[in-house]
Amino acid sequence: MSSILQYSIRVPGTSANLGPGFDLFGLAFRIYNQFQFQFLPGKEFKTSVKGMETLPFGPDEDIVLSSYRSYFKRFLSGKEIIPYSLLMDLKLPMKGGLGSSASAAVAGVCSARFVHKKFYPEISIPKENEFLFHLGQIEGHPDNTIPAYLGGFVFSYFNGNRLEFVKKNFQRKCVVF
Repeated sequence: MSSILQYSIRVPGTSANLGPGFDLFGLAFRIYNQFQFQFLPGKEFKTSVKGMETLPFGPDEDIVLSSYRSYFKRFLSGKEIIPYSLLMDLKLPMKGGLGSSASAAVAGVCSARFVHKKFYPEISIPKENEFLFHLGQIEGHPDNTIPAYLGGFVFSYFNGNRLEFVKKNFQRKCVVF
């Protein structure tokens, strides 16, 4: 492919780190991190953050990249990992309990699935539950990543090699006492 492929994803923050969710449930908020990818075969990975000259994390803390690579390892083993240039617009506070790491994990695996479809169409895309199971495993429990991916209120847990979940959308105005 000669043209540059682009992919954007907006991922919400979640409530899972704010209270006693017991690693089982989380609620997606209406505050988002935005990730804009350009896939550049034959180039190197490059990440930048809107409004910052340096990254607010070290190379070993790049959750987008580690999640992206984990998808390749699990679903595209042996295939070339296509590099990207990434611009992040971060509205969620890092290490602030609102799921910024989950948003990065979702962006990483979703962008990898996009690359899978575009560059490796001959290889079957994972079924949704297999994809969700992998996404939930990135943080070791699904309470942040699954609501960040699905939206709404999600109760989720691992059942062997499956991810079980129940999703509920709330009305726009919801009061909790």
